[in-house]
This record gives sequence, structure tokens and C-alpha cells, in this order.
Amino acid sequence: MAAVRHDLHNHIEHRSPALFSHLDDFVSEVQDRVNKAEGSTLSAKWDTVVNTWPFGLDGMTCPPVLCDVVEAVVGAVWLDSGTDMGAAWKVASRLLAPLHIPETKDTKLPAHPVRQVHVSLL
Repeated sequence: MAAVRHDLHNHIEHRSPALFSHLDDFVSEVQDRVNKAEGSTLSAKWDTVVNTWPFGLDGMTCPPVLCDVVEAVVGAVWLDSGTDMGAAWKVASRLLAPLHIPETKDTKLPAHPVRQVHVSLL
């Protein structure tokens, strides 16, 4: 959802009708949920949606290309800054907030349910 929140999906160039359809459906669903969310500001509405569905939308998979875009932006900042992790974290924190920022990475976001099952089996 970070890519949609920051309009990075608008910069994906492709020629695949299937990808376009998947992106369009996902972006429309996310934006619809943001519009219906409680909050006095757009940022508050986004925070509500992200905190309600931290692992993605029910019944709808996020197109992997959206994750790739976020990863590419953070990686580009890391490379362009001379491998400065502080610069990369600054960008990653802004893109991924409120879910994953260095100060809350262990407390804000619960473990993914699949990970919980794997850990319980060990």
C-alpha cells in the first residue's frame, strides 16, 4: 500500500493488459477504502487503512510490482547516498510509516500469521 499512498504506481511503465488490470483493481480498492475510512485528514485516513489491513487487503493480492517499486526507491537512495543506511532508513521510514519505522519495528506491527505458525512449529 505504500506505493499507492505515495503515488508511485503512476510511474510504472508496462505493456501488460493483465498487469494494468491488476494494478487498476488494487489501486481502486485501496483508494475506495481510504475514502471510506475514519479520520479528519487524508493522512489519518491512510493510517487507519494501513493499520486495519497491515498484511494487505482481504481477498485481494497486492501486485508484486508495487513492492518492487518501493524497494527500488529505497535501494536507489542507499546507492546514491554512498551506501548510507541512515539516508535509506529516512526514506524507508517515510514510505512505510506508520507500519515500520526503526523506533516501532518490534512493537507496532504484529508478526505475519504465517510466520507465527512457522515459529510455533520450531
